[in-house]
Amino acid sequence: MITSFLLISCKNDEGISHKKYVFKKLFEVPISTNTHDTLLSIYHSRAKYSKDYYLVTNTQFSPTQFIPGPCLFMIDFDTNFYIYNAYENIKVFNKNGKFIYKFEYPEGFHAADHSMEENGNAFILLIPDDKDEKKKIVYKINLKERTESLLSDDEINKLQSNLFNHKNALERKKKEQGTGNFYFEVTWGPGTKTIFTNENGRFITPSYLIIYKFDTSYSNIPLKREPNEYLFDSLDISKYSNDKVFDVSITKIDKNGNIFISGVRSNEVERIKFDYDGVEVDAIKVYRPKFFLCEFERGQ
Repeated sequence: MITSFLLISCKNDEGISHKKYVFKKLFEVPISTNTHDTLLSIYHSRAKYSKDYYLVTNTQFSPTQFIPGPCLFMIDFDTNFYIYNAYENIKVFNKNGKFIYKFEYPEGFHAADHSMEENGNAFILLIPDDKDEKKKIVYKINLKERTESLLSDDEINKLQSNLFNHKNALERKKKEQGTGNFYFEVTWGPGTKTIFTNENGRFITPSYLIIYKFDTSYSNIPLKREPNEYLFDSLDISKYSNDKVFDVSITKIDKNGNIFISGVRSNEVERIKFDYDGVEVDAIKVYRPKFFLCEFERGQ
């Protein structure tokens, strides 16, 4: 059994009101270097990261502008959280942060997509590392029974034309949210990275979220900002945390329009100069980052 933690560095108490949402700290999971135990691994194992810190550099060409930690993959109808963990598995936690299940990827595969049936079965689409679509496989997971089964090619083809058809992505989203006559989308604002230039600066990505509300007759999934007529709310992420580093990896919206954010955070940082292809750039060492999961609960 693991111990779950509240986000002790978030500002104020649980239940902060912000326009149409209430902010809630859900849980924080300890980080382990063993990707196959019941905790989460902060670093992608293929990077073979062995130091006691993660280096974030101030350059748009660097792959280390963010911390590649675990992130929220999907949410089932019982509000269990399926979390990508490195490249090896998906780990499932309940809403209190208690570990309940682990799905190990077959050797040479990684998760690419998912779908959820109303009866609680989850389908995980896995593709090989060489990205050959012909080798894709799908597992069905029944969380209540703690079972998993590999589907046949015929079963995969049926799912591909339905659950995994990206041409029907908008219809999938409407169905998954289940809000009736409307659905929500979230886009990210830019990050705040004054930590590189200001001694008291911070590394916050993104710095804010923009939420749009659409009637189900709306036919496009927004990629950039939409007209103000669809604007529902905006959330200033920096107001909900005191951390020096607060890196949101992903946002998810459940069937009720609640927004979940996951990522990594840390208050232990060191500002340094780093040699990047012969050029000295600003960088920070991020020590002991932790995985977090928070919710913006829709109030109206």
